[in-house]
Amino acid sequence: MAILEIRNVTRRFGNLKAVDDVSLSIEAGEFFTLLGPSGCGKTTLLRMIAGFDEPDQGALFLEGQPLAGIPPEKRPVHTVFQSYALFPHMSVAQNIAFPLRMAGKDEDEIRRRLKETLELVHPQRQGAAFSARTRAARSSVALARGLINKPRLLLLDEPLGALDASCANRWKAS
Repeated sequence: MAILEIRNVTRRFGNLKAVDDVSLSIEAGEFFTLLGPSGCGKTTLLRMIAGFDEPDQGALFLEGQPLAGIPPEKRPVHTVFQSYALFPHMSVAQNIAFPLRMAGKDEDEIRRRLKETLELVHPQRQGAAFSARTRAARSSVALARGLINKPRLLLLDEPLGALDASCANRWKAS
């Protein structure tokens, strides 16, 4: 069974059809990439999968269950936005751990999962030594925040564009 199935989804904004009758199926463990020019509906489709927007027509299913009416925070999906959507008043660790705190996890579990996630995303920089001053660092923090909850589906809206070559090479090798 597909982890994600999109059936005949259309989304309009006034007279503009941002997404027009899209159907696709993605299997568990599969990496799937949407390619196209700016403005062709890639982000709109991701927003519908994440629950930030609803289709005008069609349906979306996660592991066979319809997603209609399920709010974003109740979906086992995490979106890493192109803009990163980080909280400027929070530290790197606080930004990454934010989803766990919102889910009510205890501090021991938050510390353990934060350490695991930092090792995965940026092994040579841990804790306070790692700041989010550069675009590449903000991208890494946003990706870590996306991974910390171990979502069933991770949606990436151009999050790797700012990563430096050494980080990009590490991702290619893994």
